[in-house]
Amino acid sequence: MRRRLLLIFIFGAFQLLSWSQDTENPFDLKHRDRPNINAVDPEEKNPFDLEGKTIENTPAPINNSSNPFDLKRIAPTDHSTKIPKTTEAVAPKKTTSSNQSPINSKNKNFLFWVILSMMVLVTLLATLFKSQLNGIYRAFLNDNMLKLKIREQAGVIGLPYLLLYLFFFFSASVFCYLLLQSRGVNLSSNIKLLGYCFAAITGIFVIKHFVLSFLSYVFPISKSINQYNFTIIVFSIVLGIFLVPFNLVIAYGPENLSSSLIFGAILVIILTYMFRAVRSLFIASSYVAFHKFHFFMYLCTVEIAPVLILVKIFFSQTGIQ
Repeated sequence: MRRRLLLIFIFGAFQLLSWSQDTENPFDLKHRDRPNINAVDPEEKNPFDLEGKTIENTPAPINNSSNPFDLKRIAPTDHSTKIPKTTEAVAPKKTTSSNQSPINSKNKNFLFWVILSMMVLVTLLATLFKSQLNGIYRAFLNDNMLKLKIREQAGVIGLPYLLLYLFFFFSASVFCYLLLQSRGVNLSSNIKLLGYCFAAITGIFVIKHFVLSFLSYVFPISKSINQYNFTIIVFSIVLGIFLVPFNLVIAYGPENLSSSLIFGAILVIILTYMFRAVRSLFIASSYVAFHKFHFFMYLCTVEIAPVLILVKIFFSQTGIQ
């Protein structure tokens, strides 16, 4: 009995095993074929693929993808291609304007000592000869005061007037030097240029006084000539004082202000000499009415000719055209 049950159990187990092999196992994992990595489906496109341009001399055609997250790499430039030469930026040359010339350190040092000397001289003269300066300024404005000063001098120029007159030569020379520097005139030596200016201005007035003294010796007009000589000295002293602030600001002021003050100083000089000419006509009024030809000859030989001759010599020495 037991053997029969064992045989039936073994037979049933074989039958169950064979049946299970014929049916599909629900827990069995189906084997998936491994896709070919090298095979690319032309119709399938990965939206996260990085699109790049081919590294060639010419750029690859641009992919018109509508994906806003596509990262596009720029193809490296071909170093073999010639890069067009760009025009090099040329630094503008420093040009000297017509109103102001460049002043180097050497000129600045020389100009500093010149202006310092001028300020020291005018301070000393104003301190030592304060009363004489007051009298000269009053004679500059009033003709009667001018005649009074002439009688006080008795035909002899005192030391204060002589020193103040020499200061006018120096002050006018400094202005002439600054004027030439502003026009771009430079010599090998600054002292040489200032010396030429001083010699030209001094020469003009010395020649004028010499000719006037000769005329007073030849013709009986010594009283009028002495009065005119003293008038020249008084007006020159006042003009020398007037030029001091102009020289100071022109030397160390701003460029625009300096160029304007140069024309202002020239205007002051012209007005001063016009005023002197009017005052001189009162002195020579009695001679002009009866000796028009002689007065015209005096203007040409004393007032105009020495100025033109010395200016010509000055230009030839400095090389100014």
